[in-house]
Amino acid sequence: MTPGKPGPEIKEGKINLSYLREISEGNEAFIIEMIEMFLHNTPEALEHMDECFKKKNWEELRLIAHRIKPSFAYMGLSDTQKMLAEIEVCSDSKTNLEKIPNSFPIFIRPANRLSKSLRSNLWS
Repeated sequence: MTPGKPGPEIKEGKINLSYLREISEGNEAFIIEMIEMFLHNTPEALEHMDECFKKKNWEELRLIAHRIKPSFAYMGLSDTQKMLAEIEVCSDSKTNLEKIPNSFPIFIRPANRLSKSLRSNLWS
């Protein structure tokens, strides 16, 4: 990432790496590693979530939402993290499942744009 370069935007706002910097105690190698893991794992996980929703595989959907939630917290995307938590709860209890399709477009497309933007910023 280029210092001073504006961060990538997502529908809910910009990423904020403050939390990641805090837990890493400023260790840039750790920060880059976490961003690379986010870039590598998140797009595939989101695609798998979409497939699980279409197949009504609520248990797998819950597990994926639970697994990727922290990644969004590290990127400072708390609104997305909260949506994932809601998907996790709805999938687990099999209640309010009608909320899930409304959540997907809110974070999947922006998350994919975020991944592309992070990727270009990370190696520029």
